[in-house]
Amino acid sequence: MSSQIIETNPTSGSATTSSVRDNFGFAKTEINNLERMTEDRVVTTGDYDVQVANFTNDVTLAEGVRILIEIGSLSGGAGSANDTTTPTLNVDSTGAKTIIRQDGSPVKAGDLKAGQYCDLVYDATATKWVWLNSKTDANDASPTFTGTPAAPTASKNTNTTQLATTAFVMAQTASATESGIAELATAAEVKAGTDASRILTPENLLRVAVSNAAVSSAGDQGSIEIAGVVIKWGLENSTSDDDQTFTFDTAFPNGCSCVVTQRIKSSVTSILGLVSVSAANFVLNRNDGIDGTESFYFIAIGR
Repeated sequence: MSSQIIETNPTSGSATTSSVRDNFGFAKTEINNLERMTEDRVVTTGDYDVQVANFTNDVTLAEGVRILIEIGSLSGGAGSANDTTTPTLNVDSTGAKTIIRQDGSPVKAGDLKAGQYCDLVYDATATKWVWLNSKTDANDASPTFTGTPAAPTASKNTNTTQLATTAFVMAQTASATESGIAELATAAEVKAGTDASRILTPENLLRVAVSNAAVSSAGDQGSIEIAGVVIKWGLENSTSDDDQTFTFDTAFPNGCSCVVTQRIKSSVTSILGLVSVSAANFVLNRNDGIDGTESFYFIAIGR
């Protein structure tokens, strides 16, 4: 509010009683306003949700009028505080006006407690008392933030109750000797077997892909992958004394290291010679040592 005192009254040589009295009246009002803001404090009466304040110098509602009150020990209110989000204050019989927080949001139940000092300014447009020293949601016990709230980022390995920013979390990478956050290994990384910083899930550690649950007939094959190591097995028929190729149901991603065969025979005098091994197949040669069809099991290991 600006001063209402007319500094040119009384006009030199033409003083009037009314102009002098006007200035005294303006001065008194402004002094009363200042006194209310700095020294004049009243304890409210009534109910925690319907409070009353009576000042020695009556308040006239106008934009920017400021008062100081102390919440009295009032009736109603759980925990000696307001129950509703729309508590009102009636100052010097000017009418009950809703009290709101400094950011324009409604007060919350329990905000206005007995013995609390409240610095209020009148918003003539909204016809409400604005609580200048009120808390906001950020001060609440369980605040709900919106937008993108920011906070200082603690140094790595800080172990306190301060807030952890996303930057702090991302910096907490784990290692063989340090706890922290670790990335999950992809299937390709598990197969490659070269990454020392990512971790395995049970799914990646043991992935089973069996083409036939029971290997009982020629052509049946199965496989299992453990942490990138692939093991294949199957039942096949050898029908040629020359080189004969046997193809894996699915190729090894990074090559086959070895193949072991076992003939199905009670008395075995001849072996199935292994000629070559690749990611896709293996080649056997009986060296004319076996006649007819011979069934055999195989186990192949690779990556």
